[in-house]
Amino acid sequence: MREHDPNLVIHLEHDIAEVGDFFRCNVKRSPTDGELNDRTVGQIRAVRIRLHRYTEGRGEVDSAEVATVELPVDQFGMASGQVDLHVPHDEPISYDGMLIRVRWEIEARTDLRLKVDQKSSAEVLVVPRGGLGRYDRAHPLGHG
Repeated sequence: MREHDPNLVIHLEHDIAEVGDFFRCNVKRSPTDGELNDRTVGQIRAVRIRLHRYTEGRGEVDSAEVATVELPVDQFGMASGQVDLHVPHDEPISYDGMLIRVRWEIEARTDLRLKVDQKSSAEVLVVPRGGLGRYDRAHPLGHG
């Protein structure tokens, strides 16, 4: 189980991308005052940002880490950067059906040494090529 990191912020440039395109986001982690002491300095090894796809519903459950980028952190656990997470051409689109759901998420995870990792996440949509602005199917975030 991962805990939420209130100091880790994901700002998405857009929350919808076509298959074969990418999600661009800015990720920033600032330490809290309680983290800046001799016991906590150097405990955060990295901030990892990943594009994750998973299915829910009847039948087989599936999940995959589709793209991953790692941001370095300083000794105080600070990290900041812009990342692009590419959606491969052969990945399924977001789908919210009666029997199955295909969901996409961008997750930023604080990699903590010898502790439970913390995360922040944002749900995103993957649409068909040429589907931006005219995607007419029901999907999890309610766009369209």
